Amino acid sequence: MTTFSDLMNLLLCFFVMLFSMSSIDATKYSEMAAAMSNSTFSIFNAGSTAIGEGILISNGVSQLNDLDEYISNAGRNADSETDSDNYEKYDSAEALEEALNEKNLDQTLHKVDGILVPGGFGNRGTEGMILAAQYARVHKIPYLGICLGMQMAIVEFARHVLGYEDANSIELDPSTKHPVIALMPDQESVEDLGGTLRLGSYPCVLADSSKALELFGKKEIQERHRHRYEVNNAYREEVATKGMTIAGTSPDGHIVEMIEIKDHPFYEGTQGHPEFKSRPNHAHPLFRGFVKAADDYAKLKKSRQAKNQE
Repeated sequence: MTTFSDLMNLLLCFFVMLFSMSSIDATKYSEMAAAMSNSTFSIFNAGSTAIGEGILISNGVSQLNDLDEYISNAGRNADSETDSDNYEKYDSAEALEEALNEKNLDQTLHKVDGILVPGGFGNRGTEGMILAAQYARVHKIPYLGICLGMQMAIVEFARHVLGYEDANSIELDPSTKHPVIALMPDQESVEDLGGTLRLGSYPCVLADSSKALELFGKKEIQERHRHRYEVNNAYREEVATKGMTIAGTSPDGHIVEMIEIKDHPFYEGTQGHPEFKSRPNHAHPLFRGFVKAADDYAKLKKSRQAKNQE
């Protein structure tokens, strides 16, 4: 039974809430909504001829899955903060696998200004992801690899820079002689891998003078994870000597969390999932950096085209 005291408490709460709402400065939220509505970061189907495109290479087939939607929204958040003029073109990695020669691959990717390869499980479309990572590395196109996207970038580097043609993740090829992506040592003897994912938030220490440290502005960060396989430490020194920087590790230095390519405008890989921490009014540093790099690349390309037409 409701008492007079209960009613008075409810009335008091109502007036406190009303007073609090009247004192809120909604200016920044109005500005955020305006920026989001004016964002030109949008999804184009494969084959689009829009100028200033980024491309999301997913192992989905015909439509964006939930994870890809998170990433698309995170990209829009970053676009609204950087005042760039970018677009996103969605394509499936399987489509790239059908064009296993440089000419056809170039027809698909030569107009894009940024390539993002997100996470996933299984081997569907992974060869297409590797092709995309290689194209971005060779042609100096901004690249962001998330989880599996980082792992496939390392596989690509091992194949085409280190010269290990069969390099792979043991998730995709258990018989590979060069498992640059493997289980952690404490999991190698586990027969039933169910429930062995690395889940939740984990710390990462960024390397001095790394692009990642520049983007985040602090030495230690926290990123959310959802994966099982890790970078094989047996290859860390070798990839580093050939130009792939270990940009972030676990605090004990044992687990590789982020990688970069030297002498590249923007080539970042992260084992975490930054899309889970990106917000409309606070874009994740990796997405903000990626969109900014893609915008800079687009402007540079337009400038070169203009000079060639003179």
